[in-house]
Amino acid sequence: KYRDNARFHYVVARHFLGTGNFREAFDFFEKVELKQGPLKGRDGLRDSAYYHQYGVACERTGRPGLAEKQFEQSVEMDAKNAETLNYLAYMWAERAANLDKAFEYVQRALDEEPANPAFLDTLGGIYFKQGKLDPALEHIGKAHDAMPDEAVISDHMGDIHKARKEDGKAVDRWKESLVADPESESVAKKLRDHGLDIDKLRDEARAAKRARDATLKAAPEN
Repeated sequence: KYRDNARFHYVVARHFLGTGNFREAFDFFEKVELKQGPLKGRDGLRDSAYYHQYGVACERTGRPGLAEKQFEQSVEMDAKNAETLNYLAYMWAERAANLDKAFEYVQRALDEEPANPAFLDTLGGIYFKQGKLDPALEHIGKAHDAMPDEAVISDHMGDIHKARKEDGKAVDRWKESLVADPESESVAKKLRDHGLDIDKLRDEARAAKRARDATLKAAPEN
């Protein structure tokens, strides 16, 4: 009988979301919606966090329109939900859509967490899509300083350097991104387009990643 309970489906949805099984997570969020009806009530179950998580499941399964609705509902219930504000701003920036609103949302996120590198990366991405390369590099550079091993941030820095016609710096950042994520097809293509041997680079990147992971594993815990 508990399987007819919306809270049970929500717990299972969160489990799948946490393990990266986004299709299964979405299916269980849909079961919650069927049990309670869409966008109804503030019943202690479907709060701002619920709509954020549901939005992530929607976005990661290729439903951006439905994801936006969930994220907007999350923000409506908690206007200072920085994670949701940034997630939605990043979605828009990636599609070069709603850039003015994206800028507003990420600024609100940064009001809550001014040094968050993910938020700085989003702001830089918005500037990049607006063709404002100097502030784009400034903010993504700050994100990179905070998280030098983050593949997405290094990739974004490479894109900005490429747009500034700084191909050498662009290739360096893309190589750095490949070390962090050797399986990235989009970064591999950018490096291949610049005449680099991707098979060799990937072998080196995988070796570097294994060495880094081993170092982290061997490091004593504080």
